[in-house]
Amino acid sequence: MKPIYPSSHREAQLREAGTADGEKLFSLFAASRDDLLAAVSNWDEAQQETFMRLQFQAQRDQYRCQYPDAHWDVIIRRGEIIGQILVAPIDDELHLVDVSLLPEFRNRGIGNALLRDLLDKAAGENKRVTLHVLQGNPAVHLYERLGFSHAGEQGIYRRMEWVSASGASSGNKTQLPTPVS
Repeated sequence: MKPIYPSSHREAQLREAGTADGEKLFSLFAASRDDLLAAVSNWDEAQQETFMRLQFQAQRDQYRCQYPDAHWDVIIRRGEIIGQILVAPIDDELHLVDVSLLPEFRNRGIGNALLRDLLDKAAGENKRVTLHVLQGNPAVHLYERLGFSHAGEQGIYRRMEWVSASGASSGNKTQLPTPVS
């Protein structure tokens, strides 16, 4: 299966994630989860890695179970995986399940470009885009700049949605599954 949409960023491309990407995706997960490592900072390195691998696998399993039709793509720069994006088509929307970049590639316009590409795809299909973001996550500001609005709260997550100008009058709201971290 090809990526859900092409990337317009000059330095980043998308391709479907494959089984051979597991270790790179684990490294991405570990680099993005300082909160989990902080919780087990008194454990030795081997225990921390085992814990992180269990958390990574649990997240992947939950995503696959909760979003069986999702497109799971890796973000590639110069042949290396630098991130991932997981988008699930749900009825009249595209649900952004996860987008993450290695820390050294954040704030370079890559995420912004990929999200704008997703919004363009959604507008072309007259779909809205929804997501959940952890309360306090700085990415909220990016989502707001891109036109997402606050659409409720689910526990520790803020639900946000983007509706294209042509779809604003439909007013359809789909109850989303509880997000995962």
